Amino acid sequence: MGKRESQAVYRRRRIVALVIVLLPLAIVLRACTAGSTAPTPSPSPTAKASAAQSSAAKASAAKATAAKATETATVKAETATITESATPKATPTPKIGDCANSDVAVTLTADAESYAIGSPVTLATRITNKGTVACKRDIGALPNEVYVTNLDGAVVWSSDACQANAKPQVIVMQPGAVFGNTQVWSGANSGRDCTSAAPDASPGSYLAYARNDTVVSKPFAFAIT
Repeated sequence: MGKRESQAVYRRRRIVALVIVLLPLAIVLRACTAGSTAPTPSPSPTAKASAAQSSAAKASAAKATAAKATETATVKAETATITESATPKATPTPKIGDCANSDVAVTLTADAESYAIGSPVTLATRITNKGTVACKRDIGALPNEVYVTNLDGAVVWSSDACQANAKPQVIVMQPGAVFGNTQVWSGANSGRDCTSAAPDASPGSYLAYARNDTVVSKPFAFAIT
């Protein structure tokens, strides 16, 4: 009996001794573990201010870039508008039409009012654009005619008598422009025939006319004596 109690006491003593040895070790291990899992320290106020300043600087730079892009686009648009406004547009050339007869005036004069029988008579024609715009007019031998009649209206001479091969002569006449032409009548009574063997016109009073298309001048009176 006494032996069993001694063994039990011995085991208790060994357990107490083991606890005494292991307890300080456990305390040291717990202290080390707590130190390794310490919380991360919060950033300092200075770090927070620097981060805020960096974010503000980035935002300001982004705004400045956007404003610069808007300003550049506006300048380009204004430049394009100015260039378009400064570039003169071509003015279309107006089409020039034919002169209306109402815009054409025809006059005729002679170099004298009396001629000796058989003397040449010089007759000057003037065709004027009395309209307000430029226009085209044929002033060639076909539409133009100078002719002489006696007081009975019979034609004693016509410039058209020898114009079988005449060609058109169309010109542009500006407002107020005048085209002049001179014809010489030999004084022969050839009528409307192209001949050089006609007799001289008889002494008397005669009327000379100039015509362009359907526009006829007022008569010019002269005498052959």
